[in-house]
Amino acid sequence: AHDPVLVGSPDGGMRMVFGGIRTTDPADPYVAGYLWQSSSPADGLAWTLSPQPAVTANTGYASSGSGATTLPDGTLVAAYPQGDSIYYQVGANAPLSFEVPDCCAYHMTLAQDAGVVYAAWYANGDSVATMGQFVRTIHPTLGPVMKVPGSSSTFSGNPGALDPSQHVAMTTRNGGGVYIAFCQGYPTCDSVRLWRVGAGKALELPGSNDAS
Repeated sequence: AHDPVLVGSPDGGMRMVFGGIRTTDPADPYVAGYLWQSSSPADGLAWTLSPQPAVTANTGYASSGSGATTLPDGTLVAAYPQGDSIYYQVGANAPLSFEVPDCCAYHMTLAQDAGVVYAAWYANGDSVATMGQFVRTIHPTLGPVMKVPGSSSTFSGNPGALDPSQHVAMTTRNGGGVYIAFCQGYPTCDSVRLWRVGAGKALELPGSNDAS
C-alpha cells in the first residue's frame, strides 16, 4: 500500500485508510483487495479493522496513494488512483470512478470545505495538458478537472513535471478556501508556489527559489 492516510473520526479518535489483501484464503472477508479502514481511540494504542471498506473496489490493494477526509457529519470519504482510473466512495454508498485522459495518476489527497470534497492528484501524462497536478470536486457533485497553474513546465522543448513523491499538499483553512502547495519548475524546483483552488494564478512563496 502506498501512503496510508490518517483522518479524525467523529468520536475524537482516528481512522486509517489503506489498501491491501490480508491473506490468500478465499474465506477471509479481507481478501477482496478493497481500500479498508481501521479505527482507534485518540491514544492510538488499539486498532479495530472495520468490516466496511473505505472504497469497495477490488483494485484498492494496488492504490497509488490513497486519500481520505470526513464530511461535517463524520461520514468518511475515501479515494485512490490506480493506472488511469480514480475510484472514490462516500460512506457506505456504492463506489464511483472516473478516468484521467492519459495514464497514470498518483498521490491522491482529499480535502473538505463546507461539505464540498476536493480530490487532488499528480499525473505523469505525455503532454502539458495531462501532466502535473490536478484537482476536482467529487462530492456532492462531480465537477470539472482543473490543472494547478504552473505544475508542469517545458525544458529543452519537452514538457515535464516534478513528482511530489508524497500526497499532493492540499488542505483547507479556517474561514474557507482550499489551497495546494507545489514545486514549480522542471527538472528542478524553481520555487514553491501556493494556489488557492479556482484562482487565476499561483503565488510564489518568498525565499523559496531553488527549493529542494
